[in-house]
Amino acid sequence: FLARRMNLNSALGKMLDPIADKLLVGALIVTFAFTRDFSGWDLIPAIAILMREIFVAGLREYLGNRAIEVPVTFLAKWKTTTQLVALAMIMAAPMLLGLGFIAHLFLWIAAGLTVWTGWEYLRSTWPYLSGPEI
Repeated sequence: FLARRMNLNSALGKMLDPIADKLLVGALIVTFAFTRDFSGWDLIPAIAILMREIFVAGLREYLGNRAIEVPVTFLAKWKTTTQLVALAMIMAAPMLLGLGFIAHLFLWIAAGLTVWTGWEYLRSTWPYLSGPEI
């Protein structure tokens, strides 16, 4: 946000920004699974989120090698925001009574957005994946 606001965009920043988001989300999910802050049912959205993030990163890498850019969608930005809000709420839940249910609900909403945007990326790039190798 600040880089865009101050007109400090770069190719390196454009590449590192989504990687930083994925690392933060992935590290928090693994940590919450390890510390058992996730219930058994929370592992379903957590695994869905991790699988989508790895899939889209691989998709971008594969298509980038073929000089095909996969732009970030507006919904994917909301997906990342929802993921981070859900994970922040899960961190805060032990300190705020009643936040746990809302936090876990947000995690499921984030997972729904995550799966939806993953499907959108797959659908929009399918012609490059199913066609002949160039």
